[in-house]
Order: sequence, then structure tokens, then C-alpha cells
Amino acid sequence: MVKNNNRTYDIFLKEIGETLARIFPAERSINRSKIRKRQSKQITNGYFDFLSKVKTPDQVTDLSLKLTRENDIRTTSKKTDFYHYNKERTNFAVVRYGDRPLEDGLRILFAHTDSPCLRVKPKPLLLNWDPELRDHYPGVLLDTFHYGGVPIHQWFGLDVLITGTAVRNGRSRKINLPGFIMDHSIHIDTREFNEEYYSEAFPADGPDVVTGYPSRQSLISKLGFESEDDFGRAKIYVVPRSQPLMIPNYIIGYGHDNRIGVYTALRALFEAEPKHTTVLFCLDREEVGELSGDSSAGHYIDDVLYQMIAAKNNIDIKNITDGMLRTILRKSIAINTDVTVSSGGIDIDKIDQRNAAKMGYGVVLTVEDGSNNTTNVSQFLVDYFMDLLNKAKITYQVCGSFQPVDDLAYQETYNNLLLSKGTQTINLGMGIANAHGVLEIACIHDLYWAVKAYKAFIESTENPPKA
Repeated sequence: MVKNNNRTYDIFLKEIGETLARIFPAERSINRSKIRKRQSKQITNGYFDFLSKVKTPDQVTDLSLKLTRENDIRTTSKKTDFYHYNKERTNFAVVRYGDRPLEDGLRILFAHTDSPCLRVKPKPLLLNWDPELRDHYPGVLLDTFHYGGVPIHQWFGLDVLITGTAVRNGRSRKINLPGFIMDHSIHIDTREFNEEYYSEAFPADGPDVVTGYPSRQSLISKLGFESEDDFGRAKIYVVPRSQPLMIPNYIIGYGHDNRIGVYTALRALFEAEPKHTTVLFCLDREEVGELSGDSSAGHYIDDVLYQMIAAKNNIDIKNITDGMLRTILRKSIAINTDVTVSSGGIDIDKIDQRNAAKMGYGVVLTVEDGSNNTTNVSQFLVDYFMDLLNKAKITYQVCGSFQPVDDLAYQETYNNLLLSKGTQTINLGMGIANAHGVLEIACIHDLYWAVKAYKAFIESTENPPKA
């Protein structure tokens, strides 16, 4: 009798387990339509290909503008949709004109082209000259520094790509070299036994990168430099060599933050039929907080907007006043497409579990973070976006900060940059886990809803009440 009861209980567990098998809300909504399933697959494959080809801000710009040209958007700004980029090709903007006059306001989306990484210092060449020791070292090393909140312990024992650009006589050329970051060997790694603090085990200075070159001059010659001083006119990144990996429901790869925002916003811009003129700004140096109105990002935004106004209204750019620009921006709405943190389970006890985003639950509308020092979001703007997303039948989640309030630290974002110009701004992006890590993880089902949410925003006609 006991045996039969156990067997019945086992069958019950199996059946209920299959019945309650996890289906993400974002996936369930997609599966209701064959068209959605097909479009979701196209978006997922498109993003996977995009992520496979970009490691640095200039590569993000180059590939994004290639996709833009394929959608018949050109560099000219004469009353047609156009794109624009800076000289270093690290910032770019895409403008699509709507039927409404500019004075009715713009639809603005923001993303950033940079991701946390290591950067090579201006004087980076390291070589041990001690004849007793030099043969123990694998040749010339490159000295680096952290860029953008790097969990440095993840970089040790990693094969990397040394990549970037160098400028000489006004002309830029590419640099690409393989490299490796050493870690301690087993049996002689005493960090655990010595109970070293994290800061002692992984120093604040960036790790040295093994190049394999036996002499300083051999590496200088390989790079096409004349001396070490030429590193000063180069911008060289150290990034993981690994390619993205797709597993069921997820894409694992370097740089989701914020290449995922760039791609989904760009795709929405291509699909949409704007009513208001729409601008997508993709900017560098977000990860190091260069986001003030007087920063390079602030000036770049103004340059693009002045060109746009001149072309749309058929006036000389010299006749555009700050008052004219401010009037337009005060009636505009902006979305920051940057990612937010999901726990992925491993750090579930360190986050605000009820307010943090969940992967697979759709695009994330961040409405409040609980801090007195960070960007305040108008409740009327939240109401506007919730109505917009509901009417478009978007799968989304309303979230606050992933951090407990006591742990919050002040950080500037693109929201601050636009708010200073009078534009109502909100965060609407995707949740990712292992954020800022060498590899980050994102749910493929959220990609679809991010694109559709941005498309609904671009095609919207009503403005929220002014805060």
C-alpha cells in the first residue's frame, strides 16, 4: 500500500512539474501569434549577429550606420531622414522626420555605445630588465586602467583582444592584436589562505596584458608606431575575445550594456512610421559619467538638433536661437534605453527582490529608485507611459531600484542631461544579469518587447501633461 502511494505521489509530482513548467510572461505573449514568433526570431538573430561584430564604440557606430544605410537613410540632412556621426565615430545620431511641426516636440531615444572594459595607458610598455628575472616573464606587457565599473577579478586568466584606432597625420587606422591576462597558478596562489581583501587580491590598477612580443621595439613596430609616445595619439581598448553564446531563452555575451539598447532602438526606428520627428542618440563615455550639458555628449546633441531644425524649417542654422531649441525640447519626451540589473539568482539576497527587474518579464519601466539624490520621475509621465504600453499590448514590468535604498549611490545618466534642457525623460530598457561582467546574460523574449515598446513610443501622437 505504501509502495502504491509513493508511486502515485511520484506521478503527481511529475505531472504538476510539467504543468507548472516555467514559461516566461514575455514568451507566453509572443507565442500567442505566429507573426510575433517569426518577428521575435528575426529580432533575436539580428541582435545576436550585431553583438558578434561589435566590441568598441567605433565598431558599434560603423555597424549601426551600415544598417541605417541599408534602410535608405543617408548623411544628407536636407528635409529627409538623415544620420550624423562625430569624427572619432564613437557618437552617432539617426533622425526620422514626422509630419508634426518641430514645435509640437520630438520623440528622443538614448543609448550608449561604450561598455565596461580595460583601456591601454598612454605610456603602457612594461618589460622586466633584471637579467635574473626577465626570462620568467612572457615578453612585453601592456599597462591598463579600468574603464566603467569593471569587476576586475573576472578578467584574470582571460584571452583578450587589444583593439582600437591610432591617428597620424590626421588619418585614423585600426589596431588589432591578441593578448592574454595572467592569473596565479594553482598550488602557489596564496590569496585565499592569506585571507586577502578583494582590493589586495585584485589591485585597483588595471591588470597587465601579455602581448608575446620579446622587446618593446618589436611591439612598437608591429603597431606601426615610431616610439612609445605614439600611444598618446591612439585609443586602445582591451576587450574579451569570446563570441556570444545562445542557449535556450538567453544570449550570453560581452557588451549587452548597452549594445542591446542601441540595436533595439535602431530596429524600432526602422520599423516605425513617426508622427513626431524622432531622434536616436547613441553616445560614448556614458560608463564614465560624461553626461553634463557642457560635456562632449551635450554639445554633440545640440549640434545634431541645430542641423535638424535648420533642415526641417528651411532656415539658416545661424538664425536658430537657444530659445527656439528650448521651446522644442520642453515639449519633447525622451526614453533612456539603458539596461537595469536583474539578479540571475546568484545575488538574489543582495537586491531588492520585489523592485528589481526579472529577465523574461518584458521591457522594464523604471519609475522610482527610492533615493533623494537621483532622478525624479513625474507620476504623470509614468501614467502616460503605462497607458501607452497597455494600449499597444506590450509585455512590460514596472520596477524601482534593484538596490536596497541604503546602498544607493548618486549616478548621473542621460536623464540628467535631458532634464537640464527641460525634456521629460524616463528609463525603459531591459534587465540583464552579471551586469558589467566580462559576459552578461539577457533574455531573448525581452528583446521583442523592447523593439515593440520603442516603436509604440515613436508612433505616439499625444504628449503627457507638463510636469
